Amino acid sequence: MQSVNSRSGVLRVGEKIQFTDRKGKRITAQLVAGGVTQTEHGLICHDDVIGQSEGVVITTVSAKRETQQTIVDPSKSSNKPWKAARAIGGWDYVVMRPRMVDYVLSMPRGAQIMYPKDIAQVIALGDIRSGMRVLESGAGSGAMSLSLLDAVGECGKLTTIELRPDFARIAESNATLYYGKRPEWWNLLTGDFDSVAKTLDAHSVDRIMLDMLDPWNRLEQAHRVIVPGGVLIAYVTTTTQMSRMAEALRESGMWTEPEIQETLERTWKAQG
Repeated sequence: MQSVNSRSGVLRVGEKIQFTDRKGKRITAQLVAGGVTQTEHGLICHDDVIGQSEGVVITTVSAKRETQQTIVDPSKSSNKPWKAARAIGGWDYVVMRPRMVDYVLSMPRGAQIMYPKDIAQVIALGDIRSGMRVLESGAGSGAMSLSLLDAVGECGKLTTIELRPDFARIAESNATLYYGKRPEWWNLLTGDFDSVAKTLDAHSVDRIMLDMLDPWNRLEQAHRVIVPGGVLIAYVTTTTQMSRMAEALRESGMWTEPEIQETLERTWKAQG
């Protein structure tokens, strides 16, 4: 496996890569020696990609041609990748490592993910920077965790508390595949937020990110573990949650007046 810092250089076996065609359609795949990726325009042979640099253009081969080259046992469907692809070929794809946003949107999910527009707001408004110690509640599928890991870097530390072990496994798997190995600066714990947070030292984290149904019930432990002047961020999806969180923050008397924002996104397509 590649090291955490080697998301550069030639493309290697085991890496997640992204194929983009002339129409902008993207396909994400993991490079396997001798493997193929099926497309509606033929097959992409992984051996043509491995060892190449990012930006290389790969042309699909016809499924019929690949049939003649790869068939071993006609009785096994695993030796019939051509069945799901049209026997045409000749279609070009640019090969790149996926951006984090591309990886997050294509990775396996257990829970609904936070989307890039919201993740970006969390990082910016929370002033989350290199070297910081961050406490996160709710790993989900790991979308927010990946961005937090990138933001704090190897000189920082991310502690994530996830209630469900199955979600924790999915998040850990996604992070391991993205970085090439499990990030050493990530402490992923399973259990109830309050119960696990009680085991942390007082004033031991710089930032707290709460992504859960009832963040207003977690303010006591959050206040205990955060440093004076630290920032608490809560991600909620309904106005009812927003109202309850704001009321709880004010009633506690331990936090400054909350800032509330909604992020809207509109994409554009330029022609001509």
